Amino acid sequence: MASHVHTEPPLLPVNGIHYRAPSGYIQTSPHKFEKLSNHDTRKHATGLKPNVAIDRPLLGVSSMGHTILVDLNTFEKEVLGVKAGLEAIAALPRKLVDDVCTTLKWLFKFGASPAEDAIATKFLHILNTKVYGGLLKKHSAAFTGTKASRDGCTAKVDAGLYPQEHTPRAGNPDWTHIRLFIEFKRQGTSLDPFDDDDPSAPEAEAQSRTAVRNQILDYARIVHEYQHRVCIFGLFVIGPEFRLMRFDHSGIIVTKKENYAQNPRPLLSFLAWFDSLSDEDQGLDPTAMLLTKGSRAYQLMDDFAKEHESDLPHSEGETVDATPSPPCDVPTPAPKSDAPARNTRQQTKAAAVISQMDESYLDAVELDNEDPRVFKYVRDQFRESLDHNWPRYKLEVGQGKVKRIFLVGKPVWTAFWLFGRGTRGYVALDVKARRFAFLKDCWRPFYVDVKPEGCYLELLNEEASKDPRIHVPIVIAHGDVAAQVTFTASFAQARSAAAKQANQARSEVPREDPPSPTPASNLRAMDSAFELATPHHASTASSHEPEGGQQSENRVYRHYRIAFKDVCLPFTAIRSSKQLVRGLYHCMMTHAAAYEKLRLLHRDVSAGNVIILPALSSKVNEDGKRTVTWTGILTDWELAKLLPEPDASGKWTEVPRQPERTGTWQFMSVAYIRNHPHKPVSVADELESFFHVLVFYAVRLLRHNVGDVRFFISDYFDSFTITNGARRDCSITKSTTMRLGEIQVGGNDPFRIYCVDHAAPSKAKVGDDPSKADVGEASGQDPAKLSLKDEIANEVIADESSNTVVEHPVLNKLFANLLQYFKARYAILRWEAAQHRTAIESSSITPLSNPRTSSTAEDVAPRPRKLRGPQALEPSVHQPSEEDQMLAKMLDDHDDVLNDLWEALTYAGWPEDDVVPDRLPDNYDPRPLILAYERMCAKSLMRTVDQEHEEAPPRKKPRTDASEPAASSTTMPPPQARIMGTSLGDAIVTGMAVKGRGRGRSRSKAGSRN
Repeated sequence: MASHVHTEPPLLPVNGIHYRAPSGYIQTSPHKFEKLSNHDTRKHATGLKPNVAIDRPLLGVSSMGHTILVDLNTFEKEVLGVKAGLEAIAALPRKLVDDVCTTLKWLFKFGASPAEDAIATKFLHILNTKVYGGLLKKHSAAFTGTKASRDGCTAKVDAGLYPQEHTPRAGNPDWTHIRLFIEFKRQGTSLDPFDDDDPSAPEAEAQSRTAVRNQILDYARIVHEYQHRVCIFGLFVIGPEFRLMRFDHSGIIVTKKENYAQNPRPLLSFLAWFDSLSDEDQGLDPTAMLLTKGSRAYQLMDDFAKEHESDLPHSEGETVDATPSPPCDVPTPAPKSDAPARNTRQQTKAAAVISQMDESYLDAVELDNEDPRVFKYVRDQFRESLDHNWPRYKLEVGQGKVKRIFLVGKPVWTAFWLFGRGTRGYVALDVKARRFAFLKDCWRPFYVDVKPEGCYLELLNEEASKDPRIHVPIVIAHGDVAAQVTFTASFAQARSAAAKQANQARSEVPREDPPSPTPASNLRAMDSAFELATPHHASTASSHEPEGGQQSENRVYRHYRIAFKDVCLPFTAIRSSKQLVRGLYHCMMTHAAAYEKLRLLHRDVSAGNVIILPALSSKVNEDGKRTVTWTGILTDWELAKLLPEPDASGKWTEVPRQPERTGTWQFMSVAYIRNHPHKPVSVADELESFFHVLVFYAVRLLRHNVGDVRFFISDYFDSFTITNGARRDCSITKSTTMRLGEIQVGGNDPFRIYCVDHAAPSKAKVGDDPSKADVGEASGQDPAKLSLKDEIANEVIADESSNTVVEHPVLNKLFANLLQYFKARYAILRWEAAQHRTAIESSSITPLSNPRTSSTAEDVAPRPRKLRGPQALEPSVHQPSEEDQMLAKMLDDHDDVLNDLWEALTYAGWPEDDVVPDRLPDNYDPRPLILAYERMCAKSLMRTVDQEHEEAPPRKKPRTDASEPAASSTTMPPPQARIMGTSLGDAIVTGMAVKGRGRGRSRSKAGSRN
């Protein structure tokens, strides 16, 4: 790294930032349920096609509150680390500057306001000129504002800086090689996405200005999607003024507007300086090497993508030869001395290990003794990732002797949000083992006691060798990537600490202006700034805020990679209802073993975090064949937490480890959403999340009486309600299900699952609608009275006229058993909440001395009552029965629920192949609905904790994140015998206000991990 460039945050603690939890009864890091990343439909394990008209507004709303506004001088010295100033470092010929001044003078003569194209044309001419030695030596600028890229990405960024050998010649943006993107707008406040007048709220809110900001954010997101970056630089030109921008996963640092038409030297100096930087200093990740077509590594990936006759089918129950025949050859391209691989990025001092001309790492092959065959779906996914227009990379995972090298193409899963974890999942090729693997690249929260996911999985992998109940992904390698930590968060903390010191000095020495903090004092103050007392929970409103109201809420992230041995299938691959229940049984058994043996709680059970691992049986049958088996895998343990040991009474208290945590809104329990952060995630909450996953896949993949699956999924999982204090609560449908112990569909009909009885003779006559007749009989309804809803609900089986549709012999009873536990739990929780409210009201309300007063002279009394009915009573909550207490205790541990699933699985009459085509159609897209929710609720400014006092100004800020799969297998043991659990727990603490602070004007917020 160049000596004059500073991109790493100083004074970072080795083990992460220490978060000082707020005072009060807080046991878990707050969720920000308003954040759109909580509502990311990709967490349904369902991909969505890009839609700019929807995606950009969602991206913009989710990014509110992440912007830090600084002046150009601060940006140079404290962000770029150019202490001497850009003009001193990047000295420009006087004649070049004068020539540029003349050009710009004529462009904006007499206050003219030229169009964007005119500005872009002159601007790019200035950048590419060779007069007086020229401005750029190693890069060229290209205009790409009228064409999309050749790989299908529709975004048309106006221009960008590219290495000269990769400058687009046909006007199509090259997202793989762009180093700095440039966006042009004509002069006018209406197109300026930022507001210099309010540093505490620099994100302009007018519709036209918001649209421009969304556009810029989308360009930065696309660069992150195509490239492996530590940070991204951008230039925004609006008429005769400009802004510089730096993006990372914690936020964006943007400069105030400067007029380059009057004084072009600052902007020209920045561009000349940027042109001189190494790849790493420009923000590229030195541990990710871009592969070149024709290189050995590139050819190796092509060879492994080719179909192979030894590839195995993956359907459960299929049999294959016990041993490979013929033996599988492992392709290894021979070295090409005449055409060595060429890295398109310079070798930097941090990259170091392998030079751009060296591919000898491909020769370090160590094959294991395992069956070299792979399942066909794995190779198919790898082949699909090798889109010839998508860049391929060599990635390093782990450090030291355990470091492994993987080759990857297009990610199979990418987090949509720009700020946050930025998770990407790849089907990768392990160079050393010559095997496929699953690789996850992300930015993990960097706080004390927040362990990387691999640490938890290593514990579980060790236990899995001794305990057949545990089914989790097997870790190949994992570790932090170099010393890559988001700079924006540490910069925000330094500014916050410096401003706090300035405020204290101002209060101690009245009538005297304290000296402005120097960069050195900012850095000295940073150490104390990492003792985070978040503004959300500070006890005072504004006395400790930075000058100008800037809040330091940007989360700190560290770059992290982890590689798993297996590539798994989603649960949508199941072919029978029994496979669904059995897969969830495996995952729940894993959850139970982790909790019992390690006191480890997963805390993010969701549809995307339960996956299926196909494997070959260890036993060989009499024909010399092995059988394909399926095992449910519980993955994505990055939110897991080791619980403290209980005290003598069997209880414990948890402590938050970071300012906020995220999760998957759709599958969180009703109780957790309502009671956090006062109550942490419990076993009962996790069991409820498993139930919601079961509902999700049953509605999508089985026959039932739900009229419109799209509406049900949206209503049950994606929607929300608003409760006291502008808090977001779960959907009415979900909360009603838990309260009543019944899923209601249509006209309050109970949710029922059906299957086809192939053994029974058909009762349908020629010309009859079999689905209408049989489902009506199975549900006890008069077939003649079935509505259009029932016909739609059974359209999948309408053509099965030769079979009888009956109620599912197992699932309806299983649903009823599970729901009675949840119903009992919520009956107790409601009762405890009511008792708590009563205690508060009785101690705080003084009875009126004269409850009835005489009416005034102007009032006229009504005529006397003819009949007096019973006196209306206040709504009451009934005290739970002993049966409720007993049923609720069954959720204190896993045993009873596991036994219910085990008993269901041992039933002999499960239907076979009763899965129907996915009832959630390809055109299902909840994004418009989610965006409508956001716009409807924007002015309510949702908060996570309880409402503040009336005078407290609303806070602004949301964040982002995501996750994905990987994989293991063993036999399925029966659950432990039922044992009565401990008591349900303490009463709910409601209405406990946790004071926050925040200053600045109101603004919309958007919609989450620990």
